[in-house]
Amino acid sequence: MKFEVFHHGLLGRPDIIAVDMIHYSGLWGLCFSHHPPHNNHPRYAADTTTAGVLRFLEASQQGRDVLDLRTLAHHTITTHHVDADAVLPVWALQHPEGALERRPLLERVARCGDFFLYLEETSARINFVIEELHRQLRGSGIRGERLVDNALTHACFERLLPCLTELLDDPDRYVELWELPVRAMHADLDYLSQPGRITECWQQHTSLVETDHLPDTHALNTLCRNDLLLVWRTDTPERRLDVRPAIAWYELTSMPHRPRYDLNALAMFLNAAEVAAGHKPCWRYQPGPVMLQADSSCLCQETVLQVVGACLDSEPESHVQGIYRRDVRDVFRYQPQHAIFTAHRRFADADEIRFTPGQGYEGLYCLAHTTAKPSERQTAGPANTLSLGAGKTPAAFTVSDDFYWNCGTPEPLELSVTCDDSASGTFWVEYDAWDDPYRRTTPAHLCGDGRTKSLTFSLENARLGNSQEGGADLCLRHSADTPLPLQALTLRKRA
Repeated sequence: MKFEVFHHGLLGRPDIIAVDMIHYSGLWGLCFSHHPPHNNHPRYAADTTTAGVLRFLEASQQGRDVLDLRTLAHHTITTHHVDADAVLPVWALQHPEGALERRPLLERVARCGDFFLYLEETSARINFVIEELHRQLRGSGIRGERLVDNALTHACFERLLPCLTELLDDPDRYVELWELPVRAMHADLDYLSQPGRITECWQQHTSLVETDHLPDTHALNTLCRNDLLLVWRTDTPERRLDVRPAIAWYELTSMPHRPRYDLNALAMFLNAAEVAAGHKPCWRYQPGPVMLQADSSCLCQETVLQVVGACLDSEPESHVQGIYRRDVRDVFRYQPQHAIFTAHRRFADADEIRFTPGQGYEGLYCLAHTTAKPSERQTAGPANTLSLGAGKTPAAFTVSDDFYWNCGTPEPLELSVTCDDSASGTFWVEYDAWDDPYRRTTPAHLCGDGRTKSLTFSLENARLGNSQEGGADLCLRHSADTPLPLQALTLRKRA
């Protein structure tokens, strides 16, 4: 495979592999990206583009998904910018065996570069080599800027690709590029760790950072735990409010319900507060990097935090489905123990999740009332049962994505259905599997003896990527004229 910097002459060609890009109309070939919108295959969705490509290479190596890399030998790989998570996927596709041998390191470098995190020393040094080379070749600006510049991108890839294997195996050979950035990062990690430098304001989703200079971005994102980072300069009246890069720019599989923040609306709130205080509007929205900046604000810390809280209350996260909105806002607003921002943790560590009619959300949600026609909607019956009446309309359910979603290596799952055996007949489960979004289990038989029964179904090769109608992960179907009074549904991971 060869590499070319993206240009419009690549559109309409089926032999193109795009990495770490948004989707362009007419880009027909394979795509690996976590930048929405994209046409990335959901099986290879991951927090970073690098991780998605490695998942693809692993599937090819194992002979899964009818993949054969030899058929891609003459394809062209393309991207339009330079950072670790753009360079590494290109190199990985050109060196699949070497990439899989170094898989954990590649994933750490990509996460370090895209999310501005200090994970450990080696990945930081490798990432800083890429960032510093990019900065030196463009001749200006700050380290970590992403520029869409064809000549610059070409120059960087021309320098990096031939030496990347050596860089991954021995970053000390490139100490002249990483030494100063690493030293600056560690200095700010120490500086920001001092008492009083960072205050976590959980109700406002904000980390308040008091500093006499603009801190290193990696140090800032590593130590701050909230979604919004309010950098409060003590040496100037400058104020800056950033959205954490991981949730500002990307589509992440590890936290699929993370809110997106409307900084345009927040700028209006803050400027209204400035005017009310007798000052001119000064908060400006910048889309890349995603932040608000004020060169000279007259507002005090308490007022800014109050305005942020008021904006969040009046502008709920519109992309979150209604059933999740309150749940998600509660998790991320009021639970400071969620210090590791790289995963939505509510059900991630659970062994099982449940749906119980009439009870609160426990990780399984019934879509019946939103997907069925009014005449076909299931109704709550006595003793907290959900009556699935006779007919063809299935009862559709979604599974909390942090419990199980698009797993590249499927885990064994089992679904237990507790119901009243009120009539003879059969019912079965259709679930989203990798080979069929409506894979059907072996039917269970009812005899109509009136007893409460719990029947268990094995879900093999499960994908649960919301591929069924209405975004469902699974549904219950039953034979004609067989009602199914449902008392509970439990999905568990088999040991």
